[in-house]
Amino acid sequence: MTVTAFDTTPYENTTPYETKDPGRRDQYASGMLSQPATGRPRFDLIVPENVPYDEQLLTCCAALMTSGAEKYTRYGECTCSEGEKDAGQHLPGCPALTISTRGERNWEKADSQAELDRMKASAFRHFMQWLTGETDEDHAAAVVFNLLAAESTAYAIGQRRTAVGNDRAQDPAR
Repeated sequence: MTVTAFDTTPYENTTPYETKDPGRRDQYASGMLSQPATGRPRFDLIVPENVPYDEQLLTCCAALMTSGAEKYTRYGECTCSEGEKDAGQHLPGCPALTISTRGERNWEKADSQAELDRMKASAFRHFMQWLTGETDEDHAAAVVFNLLAAESTAYAIGQRRTAVGNDRAQDPAR
């Protein structure tokens, strides 16, 4: 593929949104024009090639988060008789059949230093378990989840390292 870069004349934006335009275009042999990808995050590089879907770390992390969503979904209190409870059957209309709290984004509720500290501790514990070869859980996925949760919580409580983030945006090599 041959890519040729050239400057273009800026256009008038008639939408309520700003369309960022570096004023340069890459032209491909087909004639397609595109803005250069230089300086933009390459999410496509997160997924390693030649690793099956089921073995991808992102797939494992998504599976862990799916399990957590189910684990932290809460249902109403059962109002059935003891016999029905023992039989594992609920009467129609029993609150135990109704979701009272969804768990999909339970981790995003965190908004305190105590929760952030808990996430950091969990990330480190799972990292040590992964490093020492424990296989009782998917510790690598748990590390990724806890880092995601900790960084999101740090952002929510104003502790996100924005200066570092801005430096990375200006100089992707950092």
